[in-house]
Amino acid sequence: MPSDSIAQAIERYLETLRKHCVRVSPAEADEFVVEIRSHIMVRISAEDNPTPETLDAILQRVGDPKQPPDSAARLALDVTVARSSS
Repeated sequence: MPSDSIAQAIERYLETLRKHCVRVSPAEADEFVVEIRSHIMVRISAEDNPTPETLDAILQRVGDPKQPPDSAARLALDVTVARSSS
C-alpha cells in the first residue's frame, strides 16, 4: 500500500488529469481517470517499498495530466495500458 504522501500525490495527479479532460464527455473522462488510477495502483503496488521517485517514474510513463488524450488517442492508450499490465 502506498504511503500517505504517495497516495496524496496520486490523487493530485488524478485531480489535475480530470480537470483537463475537456475534449471528452464527463462520463468518458471519469472512466479514463478510473483506468489511469488502476494502472498507477497496479504499478505502485508491484514495488516492495515505493518511494516518491518510483511514483514520479510511473507518472512520467503515464503522461502529463495537463494534456490528456482525446477519444481516438485514448483508445490507443487503452490498448497500450492493457498490454503493459499483462
